[in-house]
Amino acid sequence: MSTPQSPDHAAHGEGGLKIIGAGFGRTGTLSLKVALEDLGFGPCYHMTEVFQHPEHAKEWLAAARDQPQDWNKLFAGYQATVDWPGCSFYLRRTDGGLSRRQSDLDGARPRKVA
Repeated sequence: MSTPQSPDHAAHGEGGLKIIGAGFGRTGTLSLKVALEDLGFGPCYHMTEVFQHPEHAKEWLAAARDQPQDWNKLFAGYQATVDWPGCSFYLRRTDGGLSRRQSDLDGARPRKVA
């Protein structure tokens, strides 16, 4: 059950990715996709989307070859992403969309307690 959000909304600056599930596939990501959509964070991009939108495959292959991508266009209309191929690229981004600042990651690292 996805929250309706058309690519037109994303093109006008509404929505955009709010959640990035950076875990690998085959770890319950389809269940997570459904749960996020039920909670109102849909639609959620998952590997199943590549099969439903074969035109996305060339974009993902180009990203794998380190070619520049228009991530906003690829994720237009989506509020979340989990599973492959999105989990492979979340750290590459530095201009928003699929990035995390190093300071955010530092806070998530385990630390020794004296």
